[in-house]
Amino acid sequence: MPDPRRKLAAIMFTDIVGYSRLISADENRGLALLAEHDKIVLGVVAEHDGNVLKQMGDAVFAEFSSSIGAVNCAVAIQEALKDLNENKSNDERILIRIGLHLGDVSVQGDDLFGEGINVAARLEPLAAPGGICMSQAVYQSVISHTNISAILVGEVELKNIIEKYTIYKVPSFYEEYQDDSSSGGEEDTALLDFEIKSVETMPPPSRSYWKMVSLLLFFLLLNLVGGFIIGLNRNRGTDIPHSEVMDMKSLILKLQDDDSPVSRELRNRLDSETAAMIDRFVATDSVIDELSNGVRRSLTRVIRNGTLIFGPEIIAPLNISHEIDELIRMKPQGKKLSRLNRLLMGRAFSDEIQEVPNSFIRSIASIPNKLKASPVPPSVRWTILLLLLLNILVMFSGAYGIALTTRRVRFRDVREVDQLLGYFTEQMGFKEPVKIKGLLVFKPTRARLIKDILAGFPASIRARVDGNSAVITSTIPYVKRLMKQLQAYSS
Repeated sequence: MPDPRRKLAAIMFTDIVGYSRLISADENRGLALLAEHDKIVLGVVAEHDGNVLKQMGDAVFAEFSSSIGAVNCAVAIQEALKDLNENKSNDERILIRIGLHLGDVSVQGDDLFGEGINVAARLEPLAAPGGICMSQAVYQSVISHTNISAILVGEVELKNIIEKYTIYKVPSFYEEYQDDSSSGGEEDTALLDFEIKSVETMPPPSRSYWKMVSLLLFFLLLNLVGGFIIGLNRNRGTDIPHSEVMDMKSLILKLQDDDSPVSRELRNRLDSETAAMIDRFVATDSVIDELSNGVRRSLTRVIRNGTLIFGPEIIAPLNISHEIDELIRMKPQGKKLSRLNRLLMGRAFSDEIQEVPNSFIRSIASIPNKLKASPVPPSVRWTILLLLLLNILVMFSGAYGIALTTRRVRFRDVREVDQLLGYFTEQMGFKEPVKIKGLLVFKPTRARLIKDILAGFPASIRARVDGNSAVITSTIPYVKRLMKQLQAYSS
């Protein structure tokens, strides 16, 4: 909902020409000049039913219920100051610039909000010393009710203000400044003479730190599970793991059967060491791990040796399906041939070797058995654990580098908030801001971009200037660095 305290008002902003330089050179004289200025300006504002929103040293923000009141007040202030300066030397005169705008304004304690505040502050430096600069909104609302002599300047782009504005100028009340065409005010910009009132952490944006941690953790877990399943099933259908041997003892006894063509064929293909252990095995013995592992490894090598494990005379008596027969006719190669050999092995020893798992669900269901059958050595377990911890550490630090955070910085003054941000972001390696969707966007320079790609995550800094506050959003490292610089220079 819109802020109920925000309203449309005529806003006037005044600033003393050369005051920053004067107060630095002679503080007592500067304070005396300021006292004279306040007596006249605040008095005239009160006479025209204006309301002083904020006074910041030599600057005055005031609002009026009508644009006519604001314009008449501005003219009256310049006339009163001209009378005061009549018999003074140039060094003793009080010259001010005045900016007028019609826009939203909101006051919350000592804080001013609304783009109208910033527009008025940007119009003021465009006025000549002793002159007035106003926006088209003010001019059009008073032109039929006053005989003010304002000159159309045209459409201008106010620094760091999103929209362009058509402006009008009332010439200086002093002849020597009436042809002044400079933007003015540059010499008065004490850019690093500012004070931070408060820094507030705003609600985290959609790309907050913990959301990034959760997302990276999800992808890490997904990769771990996927890699784990792929690792366990990388040779699914082409090898004989322990979990798929239902009766190892029966299998060994069948391999000893010289009367079986299947057994004779396989015995000839086994390695000599395994074949010797099979020959020594008797029915009363228990199957030792060395023999069991040797049989599985040897049979797996037979399956993958690149040739069909059984000839037609051996395959014929086997109970093979029409699909397997079709596969044999197609003469497959590579992994397809290995899968076919595995199928034939399962049919040849249907009571001893499990059928090949043919579905993802069955594959998942077999994982516990595979884990039991394939214990991971302690050294490998520690290596996996260390890699996992390293991944988690990288994940948390990576989330820190890509997550966004938002800070609201409130300043005592409203005049140079955007320029302050521009100055410090430039020191950090960012370009002049561009205006995107109502925000000032500071994009990294090429050098900054290269550095970020090599050492981190490139990002922009986005800011919304509202009165004397700036809402800044960027990655956590950028925002912290910017806050550190602002606070270090804050007086």
